[in-house]
Amino acid sequence: MGFTVNIGNMDKRVNSTACAGFQPSITVGNCRLKEGCDIRNPVIIVQGSAGNYNYMEWNGRYYWVDSIIPFPNSIIEVHAHLDPLATYKAYIKQAYAFISYSHNIISP
Repeated sequence: MGFTVNIGNMDKRVNSTACAGFQPSITVGNCRLKEGCDIRNPVIIVQGSAGNYNYMEWNGRYYWVDSIIPFPNSIIEVHAHLDPLATYKAYIKQAYAFISYSHNIISP
């Protein structure tokens, strides 16, 4: 059973929650997960051409692309890791915190 993945480039800092500006270069259907990987660090097998991509959206989550390995017959293997700030942006914005600042610097 296959699924759809959006792969492209994202111009953002690593410690940013931005995800709205992501415009995928390619949308690939009928992808497969490589056996033995997890949802936080997926390895996805895709029918397509290798490009210079750095970002991916899959199943409502956002990922940084670590590497793309091309194989014969236009098959590529996309290695990625979860971008938690973009993926969980809504939850982060709902969190409340109390911060107390001090004017005194304590030195050891």
